[in-house]
Amino acid sequence: MTMIEHPAIGANTQIELKENMVLSFHPQVVDQDGQVCLYTQDTYRVGKNEGECLANVPWRFYSGLESRTSA
Repeated sequence: MTMIEHPAIGANTQIELKENMVLSFHPQVVDQDGQVCLYTQDTYRVGKNEGECLANVPWRFYSGLESRTSA
């Protein structure tokens, strides 16, 4: 799924989430200086009592100071 598929959910969205709907979630966080950005995507299913993340990929955070190793 991509963030442009229906339902697109944003700050002013009036879409009612119903059980078993599947949607893509794209949070973006930018530091107060606008220098560092976190942008990610996960796919969720709306459950009866809570959402279920369908992505099975572990989160990794990088500082930007990591060095590449030659193969």
